[in-house]
Amino acid sequence: MFILITSFATSTLLLTVLASTSAPEFVALPCNLLNNENGTCIPVNSCALAKQLFQIHDVAFLQRITCGFDRHTPLVCCPDVSTDAIQFNVSESTTAVPITNQTTPELKPESENAITTPIAINSSNTTPLIVLKQPEVQDNLGGMSGVMAPATEANPPAGLVQSTLLPSRKTCGISSAVNERIVGGDLADIDEFPWIARLKFEKEGGQKEIYACAGSLINRRYVLTAAHCMVNKVYKLAAVRLGEWDTESAVDCVGTDCSDPAIDVDIEEIIVHPDFDAEVISKADIALVRLNRTVPYTDFVRPICLPTTEYVKGMDYFEGNTYRTAGWGRTESGSKSSILRKVDVGAVPIDICKVSVPKMSPEQYDTVICAGGRKGHDTCAGDSGGGLIKAVVEEKYNNFFLFGITSYGMKRCGTEGVPSVYTRVTPYMDWIQHNLKP
Repeated sequence: MFILITSFATSTLLLTVLASTSAPEFVALPCNLLNNENGTCIPVNSCALAKQLFQIHDVAFLQRITCGFDRHTPLVCCPDVSTDAIQFNVSESTTAVPITNQTTPELKPESENAITTPIAINSSNTTPLIVLKQPEVQDNLGGMSGVMAPATEANPPAGLVQSTLLPSRKTCGISSAVNERIVGGDLADIDEFPWIARLKFEKEGGQKEIYACAGSLINRRYVLTAAHCMVNKVYKLAAVRLGEWDTESAVDCVGTDCSDPAIDVDIEEIIVHPDFDAEVISKADIALVRLNRTVPYTDFVRPICLPTTEYVKGMDYFEGNTYRTAGWGRTESGSKSSILRKVDVGAVPIDICKVSVPKMSPEQYDTVICAGGRKGHDTCAGDSGGGLIKAVVEEKYNNFFLFGITSYGMKRCGTEGVPSVYTRVTPYMDWIQHNLKP
């Protein structure tokens, strides 16, 4: 038995799902609630507990027991015991609290990249209450599981079919880091962020070269980065370095574990979003870099997943979200780091961000993610263009997704109460896929 303190919200999407009379075929997996009750991962409309939660409008808890997604149907970890054992805090009001700034996503084929605003979670406790019994899934990145769960089919489920130019869930967003070799601190493992790219710039004539921005590998030919990195009048982008960890060593090692040497790839084309405006903070601050050759995938060079399905898009920005980002930017002492560092940052509601970043235009509110603002925990200069990532489970796949691109932050990064601004990837998915070439 466990005690649930409810938080209330409304969702037309869940009403639609619960009203459905049938669900697609799926493979039921056993799961565990964190109170050690046994459960089964089943369609939401087949679970009595889920129906009770919907009746009291507890969308937050429904999200916390979500264990996957079968086509367009959410799966929840449903207790094997009678739901009479679930006790709700009756002292809480059962009046639904309206959600502001919400648009209800429709269940559309995933080829239609409609932009949706996720449900706001008012509960401060966002720890998932379920653990899938999938022994081959290894926990890494400080609790964010990024190793793909074993699939039962030879091909990805139909609900995950996406652009043929983007990698499948069997390939993207998979970190080979199993156990953190570097205990404590904020240093990343050598294979923890295989999608991160360092951008090399040169002065005209090749007189001087510098590494100034970062990016994220999204397939064998493209890196996604910030547009403001591409418009420097003095330095021009010359190459992309992949598989880097320690910028001061040719071969990176932690103990006896060593990476492959980093690879440098020249540039074929740079595509800056047509709406980018360097005079406006974070306005369409997104660009594609096409490499002049395909790159092989290894444990140290691998693409990040992009949000192509409606379910994943709905996970990109809501209160309580925690993301991870990495880079070689300044440390608290002000010096540059030669070793890749990582940091966890929490989502900051856009209403707070409006006050903290007053120069941001209202037209940017739906196309940015604000995160960070905790002293000593933020991205710093040198991380521009780097990725804001989060692990998401959909169906039987557990992958890291790129939800934001580092765009703007205070010069004194890690300042208490001042978040950084990231270009939100989801609204630009149509543009990204339209501009990819084989």
